[in-house]
Amino acid sequence: MVLKDKVVFLLTFCEAEEWIKFNPADVFNTKYSEYSFIVLDNGNQPKMKQWCEQHGYTYYASEYNIGSAGGYNWMFKVALQMGLDNAVLIQA
Repeated sequence: MVLKDKVVFLLTFCEAEEWIKFNPADVFNTKYSEYSFIVLDNGNQPKMKQWCEQHGYTYYASEYNIGSAGGYNWMFKVALQMGLDNAVLIQA
């Protein structure tokens, strides 16, 4: 996986419908072209996975709901495993 210099983690749970509706990938890709997005899906949403696959974003799904605090820790763990010096977290 080749990441851009700017990495954003998106933590989701049940927002796939709204996220996809209000963030069409073509507009999203143009507006945020300098960023790599990594979706951490705490709700294991098939539509979010499909959106990521269609547009080249990295997708990870939790086997069960680990809560917001668990999601934050998950992001830090993934960032460390990827060797990132820094990253930004957005909670959908």
